[in-house]
Amino acid sequence: METLDLKIAAATAGILDGFEPQSWLALDDPRGHRVLVSDGERSVVAVLVPSAGAEGADAEEYAAALLRGLLPGTSVTFPQILGRLAVPAEQFDSRGEEIRVCAPLPGTPASTVAFADSPALVTALAEFLAELHNADPGDIADSGLAVLDSAEERQRLLDALDAGAATGQVPSVLLSRWETALENVATWRFFPCAVHGGLSEDALRTEGGRIAAVTDLGRLHIGDPATDLAAVTALLHPDAVEEFFAVYRGHRAGPDPGLRTRVELRSELTALDWLLEARRGGDDGEIADAVALLASLAELTEAPAEGHTGPYGGPEPGDAPSAVHAEPAGVQPAAEESADETTEPDAAAEPEPYAEPAAQSEPKSEPRSGTDTDAGSDPTAGTSPPASRRTEVRADDGFRPAAPVTHDIDEESASAVPTQRITGPEDR
Repeated sequence: METLDLKIAAATAGILDGFEPQSWLALDDPRGHRVLVSDGERSVVAVLVPSAGAEGADAEEYAAALLRGLLPGTSVTFPQILGRLAVPAEQFDSRGEEIRVCAPLPGTPASTVAFADSPALVTALAEFLAELHNADPGDIADSGLAVLDSAEERQRLLDALDAGAATGQVPSVLLSRWETALENVATWRFFPCAVHGGLSEDALRTEGGRIAAVTDLGRLHIGDPATDLAAVTALLHPDAVEEFFAVYRGHRAGPDPGLRTRVELRSELTALDWLLEARRGGDDGEIADAVALLASLAELTEAPAEGHTGPYGGPEPGDAPSAVHAEPAGVQPAAEESADETTEPDAAAEPEPYAEPAAQSEPKSEPRSGTDTDAGSDPTAGTSPPASRRTEVRADDGFRPAAPVTHDIDEESASAVPTQRITGPEDR
């Protein structure tokens, strides 16, 4: 390893003009082989990029450049490539085919402990996500990154639900609960916005009480802001969640009456995502753990804690009707929906709950048309629950489910929020 690190450090001299490496330090990083190199005056990080990881590295570099242009006033640093050099794989033990030299990122990797100990850090995270979600989505749409409107986001989750039902390993109480929430049209009226899509402890770096840097940008896309919020609330202590949302809402433009419901729904669906990913990988141990997590979640769903006032069990704070904000640049209105589509479905027309499939039998529910569970086409695919959620779901855990799967959403306010499709420049 030491010889490999030395080769990587030495290669920086041929990548950066005037840079003569004098010292180096191998970095323990789950993202790949990285070496901190210094010439006595400045330091850089040299990354050995394997051929299999080149596409992901390119996606992050592209997304980081976009965000620097979209958020010129942000205090958050994004990864930046200073130079690159293609190298013969055999010179580096076939571990990689390219070395990229990056500017060092400030701060240290985030942790749940850091957020628990620092209310200022919780505030900073809420402010950054509001800043990201307020960014002009038109520029990202023009860039060619994935664009998912509200209907497409909802359909993807419905497709995942069908895939889960087909396994026969998801408790029927969860399938029914999730389908009911997904069929509530008012919940899914929101402006699609810039979404990170891969937030975790590893993607956030902190310094004092601020978010110093954000990485893992390869899944940047236009979609549902609840995707990011569900990911970050897993990092927060339950007592800090309400303060986080209060700050976030104070910095967001425009109403989103169904936001909290979608956040909690997506938090619960991470257990389903984990099961489907484990089945795709054929890992029996992972499948068993995911099934156990789903069973624990089902037990909490059937016996919710008293007084729960989360998004599945009561009105959401801060969602009083308000004027709809100005239409974002680069966004074109979708075709006007009928009155039947903008109001909550009549109770008599509620979808019939899924029945529990018998062991080793065909699922009783028919798949919806157009089901597509190919993870390769989903900018948010490939995620699984954090390690802290893979063993047990407790009453004080981030899921905090309640028995009802719908909550009081102001229908008039929800119908005033136009769901919009963001198109590429050729459609404008």
